[in-house]
Amino acid sequence: MTRSRCIFTVTLLLAIAIILLVLSFHAFFQDSTSSSLDGNIFLPCETIQDSANRYNCYKDSALFSLQKDEEVEQLSEYALEFAYNRSHLMGHAIARATLIVSDYNLDSTAKKCLPNCITGYWHGIAEEWGKYAPLRVEEYVDFFSKLCNSDQGKRVDCTGHSTGHLYMSVHKNLDENLTLCDNLESNSIFSECTMGVMHQYRIDEGAKDIFELCESRIGRVKKACYETLSFLYSRWEDNANTTNRLESCKELNPRIPVEFNRCYDGIGAWLSGKGEAPPLEICDSLNSSFTQLCKKGLSSPSPFVSSLGCGDEPTTACGDL
Repeated sequence: MTRSRCIFTVTLLLAIAIILLVLSFHAFFQDSTSSSLDGNIFLPCETIQDSANRYNCYKDSALFSLQKDEEVEQLSEYALEFAYNRSHLMGHAIARATLIVSDYNLDSTAKKCLPNCITGYWHGIAEEWGKYAPLRVEEYVDFFSKLCNSDQGKRVDCTGHSTGHLYMSVHKNLDENLTLCDNLESNSIFSECTMGVMHQYRIDEGAKDIFELCESRIGRVKKACYETLSFLYSRWEDNANTTNRLESCKELNPRIPVEFNRCYDGIGAWLSGKGEAPPLEICDSLNSSFTQLCKKGLSSPSPFVSSLGCGDEPTTACGDL
């Protein structure tokens, strides 16, 4: 009896010791995770629910830090600690703040991030320049064209996406900006420009579901409007997993013309960039009119994707904007 009681006591003590050890490891991991962002200038902004106000917080935080002699490289490292849909906008904000502290010197702003600029940086320069000098658009266009044609051009996002951001910052009027994009002869640059316009509209207005903007358009503007917004639709979810993204597309399916629906292409490009196989079996549960659309988009994202300057990588112009 005494021996049994002794064995029981030893076993109980060992169990308690193991539980305490597990709890201590869990606490250490939690502390390490939470402290990894300690001192990150963008962290306080994450408590802001409204996306437009949160974006303004990113810009103000970056500006304050740069005025305190923080380096662009350090701010970029802060941004890269967050999910891509956040870090991309932080890249915008860092560029805007850098342009301001550089007294709107485009060359200086570019040099402060080259050769390894955070994604979104070039879009932010276009955005801030449009707000600062709406009557000097050609000055920006000339600078950007020369930079893209220089030896450093391969380090720069030289798509028409930045042009769309510039137009939207200058004119604010969506109709006028889509017309300006439509005046561009190249179909690929036109699509990239439309993406930039819609992205800037999303930043300024904070709205995700804006498909009513497409209904009254005609020709390639209507097509690009629907395709751009549907491609990005599932990618505007915070911390969304594949299942949640697919549910977003399923909800969207009956609401837009099927021939312009690129929602599944957006998920397909996202998965490809992560090196993950698409869950094609989920497409079989859809209405028959969307089954093939789903499978094709997930497994072979449309060439439309590359025309936006997105490519397959999560680190390119589009990501989870």
